[in-house]
Order: sequence, then structure tokens, then C-alpha cells
Amino acid sequence: MADRIGVLNAGSLVQIGSPNDIYDRPASVFVAELVGSPRINLLNAERENGTVFVKDSPLQMPVGSVRGELPSEFTLGVRPEDIQPGVDGEFSGKVTLVEPLGVETVLHIQAGATTILSLVTGQTHFRIDDDLNFNIVRDRLHYFDGNGRRVE
Repeated sequence: MADRIGVLNAGSLVQIGSPNDIYDRPASVFVAELVGSPRINLLNAERENGTVFVKDSPLQMPVGSVRGELPSEFTLGVRPEDIQPGVDGEFSGKVTLVEPLGVETVLHIQAGATTILSLVTGQTHFRIDDDLNFNIVRDRLHYFDGNGRRVE
């Protein structure tokens, strides 16, 4: 892979950066969906009084570090590896699908009416219909405005 990448969308250059920059700080929803497997979780969310509420789910958390103005309605991006199962997890859901891939496993977690993907290392003991607690790595959240552009 190159040390710098240009991402095109319909013939227009939308982002230039290192592979890590493109992955860790996507300029738009388009770029965020383009890189990473499994794909990033993109959740409809609202901001109210410093709290993020993920629509159709019980997920809520304080707004993370955002330098710009976060709109009242936006898209919250969470990479699957940043959804981390654990007995002391702040959030809870139900496992709806387990995809063992050998060196890692994709868990589909239902939280309210929202399904999110978690990527865990190795094989897992979780099975369909298991209740599961998880944490979300807050300093790796991605915020996108109504036009799909990154909010810094």
C-alpha cells in the first residue's frame, strides 16, 4: 500500500492522506464506508444538552471531543473494533449473528431497533440470542453532518 492515498468520488478528489489518516479520520461518510472490513457502523443520532442519543436504541453517551459545531441531528460512526464486548460493559444488547472468520469474529448486536457490528479477536463464546455487554471506545467516534461531511 502507498504512503499517501487519494480517494475519488464520481471523479472528484475527496480526501488525500496516509492509509491511517484515511481510516482514522475519514473526511466523509463516503470515505468512512469505503475503508475497513467489516464496514463502519453508521448510526442516526441526535445531540441534546451535551448528550448523544442513538436513534431507535438505548445507546446514549456524552458528546466526545468535537471542535466544530455538532448539529442536533447527525451520523455517528463507530468502527466495529471499537465496539468491545466485556462483562463490565456500559451498554447491552443481544447477539443476533456470529460470523467466525478464523483469526477474528464479527458479532451482530441488537440494541433496541439498531444493529451494530463488533469485531473481536479470535473465536468467541458468544452465540445467537446471548445477552452481551459492551463498551464503545469514545475517543475514536466519528461525527458526520447532514451532508455526510466530517465534523471535527
